[in-house]
This record gives sequence, C-alpha cells and structure tokens, in this order.
Amino acid sequence: MNRSTRALALGALLSLVTASIVAPAVTTSAETSTSTSASATSETTSSEPDSVNLAGDEVGASAMTATDYASIATKSAKSASSVTNHEVWVSVVSATASTADDTNGAIDRAAAESLVAQMNAYWSGETNGAVTISLGGYETRSLKSAACDAPTIFSSFPEVAFDKSFAQSAWKGTNKHLLILTAESCAKAGLGSVGGNGGVLLSGNGASTSLGSSVAFHEFGHNLGFGHAGSSICDSNNHDATVSHFGNDSSACPTNEYGDYLDIMGYTLTGSAPHLSTPQRIRSGWLTDYTAISSASGSVTSTVTPLDAGSGNRALKITDPLTGAIYYIEYRTASGADATSTEFTQMQKCFTANGYSNCSRGTSTAVGSVRILRELPYRDYTDYIRTTVLAAGSTGAGETYRSTSFAAGDTFASANNGFFLTINSISPSAGASVTVRFTAPADTETSVDLGKSAKLAYGATVSATAHIATSDGSAATGTATFLNGSKVLGTAAVTAGTATLKVSSALKVGKHKISVRFTPATGDEKASVSDKKTLTVTKATSTAKISKLKRSTSKISATVTVKAAHTKTPTGKVTIYANGKKVTTYTLSASKKGVVKVSAKVSKKLAKKLAKAKTVTITAKYSGTKTVASKTSKAMRLR
Repeated sequence: MNRSTRALALGALLSLVTASIVAPAVTTSAETSTSTSASATSETTSSEPDSVNLAGDEVGASAMTATDYASIATKSAKSASSVTNHEVWVSVVSATASTADDTNGAIDRAAAESLVAQMNAYWSGETNGAVTISLGGYETRSLKSAACDAPTIFSSFPEVAFDKSFAQSAWKGTNKHLLILTAESCAKAGLGSVGGNGGVLLSGNGASTSLGSSVAFHEFGHNLGFGHAGSSICDSNNHDATVSHFGNDSSACPTNEYGDYLDIMGYTLTGSAPHLSTPQRIRSGWLTDYTAISSASGSVTSTVTPLDAGSGNRALKITDPLTGAIYYIEYRTASGADATSTEFTQMQKCFTANGYSNCSRGTSTAVGSVRILRELPYRDYTDYIRTTVLAAGSTGAGETYRSTSFAAGDTFASANNGFFLTINSISPSAGASVTVRFTAPADTETSVDLGKSAKLAYGATVSATAHIATSDGSAATGTATFLNGSKVLGTAAVTAGTATLKVSSALKVGKHKISVRFTPATGDEKASVSDKKTLTVTKATSTAKISKLKRSTSKISATVTVKAAHTKTPTGKVTIYANGKKVTTYTLSASKKGVVKVSAKVSKKLAKKLAKAKTVTITAKYSGTKTVASKTSKAMRLR
C-alpha cells in the first residue's frame, strides 16, 4: 500500500495526528518506514529471531497542537529530585471469539502487575528516579472481531476502555497510560502514542516474556516523547553531513530508522533491553554528569566513563561552531543493562546503501563501544527528537565500510570540519580518552635513523631513532612503534619529537625493513608512518686459539678456545688439522663454554708423513653457526 493510500485508509479509521505532524519517508535495508498524517510508519518485522513488528509504532496524540507538545516537553525535563509517577492501566483484549489463536496465553492481573513492575524498574533507572510507574487498573475485554488487527484496536479501543476513561485522548497531561495487551500475537505488533504526559501503547507480545517487556519499554518511551534510535552512514570524506542530508537510501546519509542496537528506542529483540542513549537522557534532564564542549573550550582531552557505571563523566556534548549541531560522545560496555544488547551478543551486521556499508553489532565485549550520536528532527516539533549513531568508525575494510563503534586511534571530523575528534584509548576500567579540538590537527612526518652504516652484528645493539616533525612546529608527543616489516620490535615514548629504541639480537642475520609508526598522545597531531629503511644484520665475529700443545707426531694434545662476540657459550664444530690434513673433529656444545680439550691419535699414514716433514704445524678451524662467523686459528708448530 503506498503512502497516500495508507493515509486515506487509516485516516478514515481515526484521525490521530493532525496534518501538520508529518515525518519524511525513511527507507532502511530491511524495511520501508513511512510516517503519514494518519498513522505511524509501516515497518516490517526484522529478520532477527524473536523480533517485534514495530511497524507504525509511533502515533501522534489526537487533539494535540504544536503548542501542547512544546508545553508538555518543557514540563517533562525534570531533574532527579522531581519525581513523576505514571499510572499504567492494563486492558487485556481478546480480539477474536476463538481462544485457539491466543498465543500469548492467559494474561492475568499478576502477570500485568509483574510487567508494570519491570517497566518501573527499567524507566526509573533510565531517568535517575525521575519517572516511576505503577499499576492504575486491570481489566479484560473480548472484541469478537474476525481477526486481530493491531492498528484498528489501537485506534478504536481507547474509546471504550475503562469506562471511556481514555476516550478522546483524555489521558493527555494526566500521566496515565492505557496499555493494551492482546491475547493474540497480532503479528507481534507494537504501537505507542508519542508524547503528551500520558498515552496509549499496544503490544501483541504478551506480558511474561523478555520480548514482551522489551516492547513495553520501547512503546512507553514513545509515550515519554522519544523518537526512534537509528544509525546513519554518510558518503562524504568525513562520514558526516548537515541534518538535511539524513534520510532515505538516495540521500547523502542513508539512515536505518531503527538501526541502533544499543538504544531501547532502536530494534527491539527478545531479551534485549539496553539503556536509553545519552542524547535523550541529557535533554530530559535525567543525566547531568556530562561535559559540555564548545569552541570556547579550546582543545579538550576528556575521559568518558561507561554509561552503565552510573556516575563519572558519562558523556560529552559537543556544539559544532559552524553549524550549531549537537553531537554526543558516549562509551557503552557489555555490563548491566547493555550486556543484553545484541550489539555485544550477535554477529556483525551491515546495512548497505549508495555503495556504503553501515556496520554494527559484533562489538568486543572486552573493550566496548565508543559512539558518536546526533539529534535528528522528529516530525515538525523542535521539542522532541530522533537520534542516530554515526557509522564513521574504522573497520579495516576501507572507507566504504564503516562501524558505529570507534576504536582507539580512530579520528572523526564533523561536517565542514567544525571540530575534530580523536579516540586516544579505550578501557572499561579506565574509561575512553577522547580529544576534541576546533582547529585541524597538525600534520606529522615521521622518519627513522639507524646510524651511519645501518649495519648490525648479530647479538649487538643499535639505537634506532624516530624523528617526528609537525606542520605547526610544535613538539610532538605520543608513542613510536618500531616495526620490522609488520612485526613490532618495541615501543618508545616520543618526547619533544624524538624517540629511541635499542634494536638487538631479536633480528636474524640478513636484511630487514625498519619503519616507525607514530601515534599522537592527543588529537593535536595526526598519526603518521615513516618510510622503510634497510638494516643489515651480519654474523657475529669469532676467534679460535690453540694452547697447551704437546710435541708429538703420533698424538695431538692441546686446548682450543673459541670466542664469539655477544655470547659466552659458542656452539658448532672444531676441526684439528696437521699440516693441512684433517686429524679429528669435535662438537662444541654450549656447556663447554668455548673450550675443547684435544687428545687425538694421528693415523699411521699421516704420522709417517709428519715424521718425514721438516716442519709440522697444527691448526684448529671453528665452523661457525647461522649467527656466528667461522674462524681458523693461527698455526702452532710442533717442530
């Protein structure tokens, strides 16, 4: 059904939204979601197992004007010291006369009380105690319809529920909510009115399942005025753009309307009930431990603690000086409520549009996720927003594959280079170190110096020195990682643009390509990598010396001492020669510490030749090894 047809069909059913409340069409990878003046969006069920159909789940309240929304939104921004209790009135509805299709089973008062208690626990936690939820009433109804049609029930049933207490949006401004739980699954539907300090919400997912509670949390979020939490990827060098470019697949920043797996207002899956993200919590006054950063702040390096920690500096709120747009930086870890998120429990999933892939999930539970979020317009109202997490983090698969999670070392520049961000380090225990600056980081050029000869004998050491020059003349600081090809030799701190590492026997004999990778300490400089330089490692030198030679032509007795540079325990073979003729060979083991005791009989044939010779000389030849050069001793005369 196209947009106009759907609007007419549902408009005839009930006018829940005034014509001025219209949101743009948003196309995602798995669904087409279109808001109209008569209903919410048309979303298909996610391909995930045990997912909920949130198609058209956000519905504007009838008889609510823009002034009403603005007034109520202002009243909703409460501090933790101001507590508002919301009453949830549960109506269990059997849509059809048959019980054969009652897939949700009997939802009695105890089940309703349990669900409301879970809603209270969740939203009280998310609001820092500013919102509490209690059960206002319970009833059961039978509609005896031909089928369970969620939009029809959602629009018409409030007119009769609880003796018409919710008719004509009588709930607005009362903090009372009508929760319709269908006995049938109704295609696992979920629906909720948006804003108004009260509302109507419907779920076809029961009351006693983890999916049922997650749906209730999500739809109640709409009652509180929250739009969907999506994810976006922009086809620009910065992977960002001005707000007007965020939209459907053909826009510069295709947006998956429900694509934030780390927000209760994103995809709702069984067992998943992550936190509400920081933009909505900060705007509502429920999260106050954050740092606001503007161009007046200058360059700032700040540590962001995990959102689930409950305290500390749990977010950065950055104002772009060029566009006035607000950006939020948060750090999410696989702990507390966020441990249930499919961001940490499912394989990576990518949403592709315009040749760019927006990837999420599969995030390391040991490290967590540093995220950049933005506010997006919510229909025509400035007091309510949607949120989106930017897929601008590196994946290692190139610029067209980006992640909603940032890794240590990742950088980001806002649209038109209003500000620049560097993720310095990430640790669940120490937090995420982030540098924000409002001028471009200085370019750096890294070089490596291996000395004049660029040669090294095996076992010896040479000082490799890294030099980092900056485009603005500042003294670079950070870490220099010395590499042999792709293998890390070691790291050294960069002080005043210089770092030194002693390179030693870790290198095999032969030629090696040495380079240095510079990682800045803050976002004031850019990272860089030096060109590769060749370091030649030669064999260590050795000596062989004969001593204590006894004068005999029939038996050779002597001591041979072998020494090799950079080791006290040379190994190999030592061969004894008499007038150039081999007498015997000894194995030099490490335990002998370079000393061989020679005691060898000379063959009769060789003895006769030696007896006739005018001069007899003895030599010892050390064979050497893969890392030590061979050496022949000076000749010693027997006579």
